[in-house]
Amino acid sequence: MIKGKKYPRTRRVSDLRATRQPLILDSKNQITRVLLESMAEAEGIALNVVMEVEAVNLKRELMESLRAFSIVPFGLFSDDIANGRFAIRPIVSPRITRTLCLVNRCNGRHGAHKELVTILLKILSDKIGTQLNWHTGDPA
Repeated sequence: MIKGKKYPRTRRVSDLRATRQPLILDSKNQITRVLLESMAEAEGIALNVVMEVEAVNLKRELMESLRAFSIVPFGLFSDDIANGRFAIRPIVSPRITRTLCLVNRCNGRHGAHKELVTILLKILSDKIGTQLNWHTGDPA
């Protein structure tokens, strides 16, 4: 959950009840929103969605002008968090997870292609684990 400078980084959201704050979220067909709605429903909580916005830059501006919150992947706001424009409150229960996969064409595979995919996966895994503080895992 992200909000303006008012909240320090160390505070955590221990359950989705904190999402009763006014929220600016993606539209209902976006995967993050689908996950949030599903978890909120399972917890018997109605999200207080005041606006649906896809564009990240518009979401930033509206969060500031409307004094609203958003629930987004950390990477979308990492620069704004680093420069103090926004602060984060990680949601720790229920744990929200997403599986990311590198997707590519199946035909035309040869040695150089396989080597490139191996290198890309290593780079992405390192970046995700260290810079974004995401956890890597086997999607199986």
